[in-house]
Amino acid sequence: MGASAAGMASTIRLQQEGYEVELFEKDALPGGADSSLNKKITEGETQYVR
Repeated sequence: MGASAAGMASTIRLQQEGYEVELFEKDALPGGADSSLNKKITEGETQYVR
């Protein structure tokens, strides 16, 4: 799954349901188009989708 905002939200939901999900990002930061608007994504916020 891509690491856009929707992809990260979906990943969290699927993990809560018991699925094992892999998250991929081609850019330096997760967040898709949103990452260019807000580059303050912290390690704490991204740890939930590992």
